[in-house]
Amino acid sequence: LTGKKNPVWKLDSQVAELESSLETVKVLLEQQSPTVDEAQHLLKHVWDKLDAWHSRLMLLENEVEDLAEDHPDQAHILVDQLTRPLQLYQNAAQMAEQRTAFLGKIPTCLQEFDGILYSATCWLEEAQSWLYAPCSFTTAKNLQNHANSLQLVLDDSERIRLVMQDFRAVLDDICSVCNMSWQKDRLQQSDQQVHKMQRTILEQLELFVQAVQEVEAMEEEVKTLDNNVAKIQAILSSVDNSSLSLREQQVILTNMASIRRTLEEVESCKGELHLPQGAEESLLIFSRAQQLLQTVQELEQLTEQQSMQLQV
Repeated sequence: LTGKKNPVWKLDSQVAELESSLETVKVLLEQQSPTVDEAQHLLKHVWDKLDAWHSRLMLLENEVEDLAEDHPDQAHILVDQLTRPLQLYQNAAQMAEQRTAFLGKIPTCLQEFDGILYSATCWLEEAQSWLYAPCSFTTAKNLQNHANSLQLVLDDSERIRLVMQDFRAVLDDICSVCNMSWQKDRLQQSDQQVHKMQRTILEQLELFVQAVQEVEAMEEEVKTLDNNVAKIQAILSSVDNSSLSLREQQVILTNMASIRRTLEEVESCKGELHLPQGAEESLLIFSRAQQLLQTVQELEQLTEQQSMQLQV
């Protein structure tokens, strides 16, 4: 058998056509589609082609069996002719199955993407409320509680950013099938917004931590001064003023002058705490210091008058 009448030659021509078509299907499976819908449409087109070529392969197999019976001396050559297209078909079908499974996961991934963006948006709103809502603090403990809350908000943001960063790899995988440029840009934008808010919260947290230390120190100082003033009051009320010597009165005046200066220093710290606007006004330490300062000034005035009487 020679030329076009040769069954091997005829089969070779059909196999070449089939191989070319299967290679085209493989190229289609390696393409990126603009959207998920278009990727699904392309996949349907691929399956239609694969189904058609599968039917062609079955026909070729039947034809090979018939030819092998008529030309047993060329049977092995005829069978070998089908090996490559069969392998190409199996590879293409496997790729299509993998693409089908992958596309099936994308809607869930995109739902997760929406959830991640929603979490970031909710966190940004919560962070805004912690930063800019009116605050009232009475003690260092209140300030510490607020600082602890800011730290928790900051910790949440770190978790959210890690989730967003991890999801970038998911979008990169999906990009092999369809374009995810918008989603990647949106994720990047959201991450930048969270990062910017993180810095703002961290700045305020540092101010609160510093304020806690300063207010705690002032509370301890004023508590000590309060006790000292109470002792001076007790001394002045327990003895006859005339029984106090001039030297003793001068010692009391010196002590009260020191207490007054310390209380005035506490007062001057009020504007140096760098708390949210007006927040320091509610701190009890300053009102207590003011009350104590007034008491000290009254005691100073009384003691000075008595001292002057002794000098007459």
